[in-house]
Amino acid sequence: MSSNSGVPSRKPRDPSSRSGDALAGPADSARPANPWPRLLAFGAFVLASLFIAGLCFASFANTPDREIRVRHSEYEEGLPRFLPVTSFGYDERNRTFGAYLGVPEDNSPTVALFSKDPASGCNVIWEPLTANGERRGIYVDPCSDARYDFNGVALHDGATSDLHRFEVRREETGYVVSFEELILGACRNGATEDCSPAGEELRIPVPKGTLPSSFGE
Repeated sequence: MSSNSGVPSRKPRDPSSRSGDALAGPADSARPANPWPRLLAFGAFVLASLFIAGLCFASFANTPDREIRVRHSEYEEGLPRFLPVTSFGYDERNRTFGAYLGVPEDNSPTVALFSKDPASGCNVIWEPLTANGERRGIYVDPCSDARYDFNGVALHDGATSDLHRFEVRREETGYVVSFEELILGACRNGATEDCSPAGEELRIPVPKGTLPSSFGE
């Protein structure tokens, strides 16, 4: 008489039907993928993007516009157009420094004058005038008696320099004012420093970022 005649025999389990067990867990086809590698990769991408964006912003914030383009439709001949540059700073009256683009009515050269008076450090202002039916004008320094003509030539007694200026070039669509270098104004009344001697044209580089308060004086 068999000892297990009353116990049903156990059939071997088909391996292909296993969906998992207590130790191995679910089969690979049903197991969720580990999320950490993807999360770490995404985090690294975000950090890299923020780092690059920060570098770009810092570079932009600390570098002034190195040139400004003015279309032919954006100026009037004989009337200087003021181009403010915030990175150039402000004068004691809180007025932004910049450049005056002066396109003459005749065939004389176009100029781009630094708006800072080289003696007082204040912003000069263009005052239009009319004489004998002709439209003219002068640059006036509100902080002193300094006066300059359309080309930045000093008109007042005791002047040590004409107005400094920037390089300007004409293109098909307009003019381009470059702020890479400052061309020092001509020396006046025996001055020899911070100006261009007769027959010479001294240039100094324009620093990147905010200009020192004494720049151009």
